[in-house]
Amino acid sequence: MKSLQEEQGPVDLRIVNELVDLTPEHWHSAVLEIQHALVSDGKESLRLSIKSPEGEREFLEPTETLFDAARELVALTNRYGHHLRRATYITEMTTDGDWDFTAKYEYREE
Repeated sequence: MKSLQEEQGPVDLRIVNELVDLTPEHWHSAVLEIQHALVSDGKESLRLSIKSPEGEREFLEPTETLFDAARELVALTNRYGHHLRRATYITEMTTDGDWDFTAKYEYREE
């Protein structure tokens, strides 16, 4: 049986690759925040926002591909008993033009 980390790796890469594809050429970094909440009557709320930590002002609209991957991330973490509240992905262009990322996950107690 695979671990959460083994299953989550490909989902993280889909999220990060889509974020990099959306990032304008003149940006050197981007932050994607995924917020998941339970609202009334068992319904769920999923919000995605993309911003530039460098202060760039363009508005980047999350794609359906990003929303699909975020929903997959929520379902995956739920399956392992971790209830995702927020995931933050930070991408940064390296000096050789590649992209690195870090991710931070926050969970709800249920």
